[in-house]
Amino acid sequence: MNYDFTEKTEATLAAAIQLAKDYANSQVQPVHLASAMLNEEAVPAPPGAMPKPGIQGTSLFVQAIQKAGGDQTVVKRAIQRQLVRLPSQDPPPEDISLSQATRKVLQEAQSLQKTMHDSYIAQDHLLLALIKEPTIAQALKEASLTENVLKTVIQQIRGNRRVESKSAEQGFDALAKYATDLTSLAEEGKLDPVIGRDNEIRRVIRILCRRTKNNPVLIGEPGVGKTAIAEGLAQRMARRDVPASLMGRLFSLDMGALMAGAKYKGEYEERVKAVLNVQK
Repeated sequence: MNYDFTEKTEATLAAAIQLAKDYANSQVQPVHLASAMLNEEAVPAPPGAMPKPGIQGTSLFVQAIQKAGGDQTVVKRAIQRQLVRLPSQDPPPEDISLSQATRKVLQEAQSLQKTMHDSYIAQDHLLLALIKEPTIAQALKEASLTENVLKTVIQQIRGNRRVESKSAEQGFDALAKYATDLTSLAEEGKLDPVIGRDNEIRRVIRILCRRTKNNPVLIGEPGVGKTAIAEGLAQRMARRDVPASLMGRLFSLDMGALMAGAKYKGEYEERVKAVLNVQK
């Protein structure tokens, strides 16, 4: 059967095959796929980009576990125990094949792809199919996670976007990847107090509340306090000291993260579009 995978799904399958080789297993089992998705290489923050602990480089599987309130360490240990129990060969097999259970997972992922009217099988399709597999469900149960809870979380991360290109997963959870939630930082008390910028902040609020021409632009030399005004607005939003129309979240878009790693024409534009689509 022919499968159309995204780049990240292809990388996951390649990692699973390599893992089977490393453990001298003759077949790729669902547990290899789960381990590959849990242990994806963390992507370092681009030069000059604002680091986002727990988000930058976090795999989809780990994100889903964390957002569902589970402990990724417990799941990793359970998966690792299943890995070491698999029968191995000595000498290691030269050819690695897919087990019947893995083929069933891929077929389920393809079925989900068609149901969701996507052009490619993405990691969320694979993960949704994987959590239905009994051995993986048992590992998740040890962390008090259920299929229904994880399914809801994965769908929230995916949003309402379609997978129409091989790099579509760049747009999943776009705000977490490419922006910093200033309102959240203000609520946690991680922003410094803003002093002497009340007039400028009030002016920004008035412009934002207009029905038309409501895009304030802060212009000035580096260090004059443009970011401080944005942070002051975020602090007011956290205190609910703003008009009702401004009750929401304020994000700082990280242009360095948006541009970093864009390999081909149009990928940067896709990322920008993904961020804008979240706001709709």
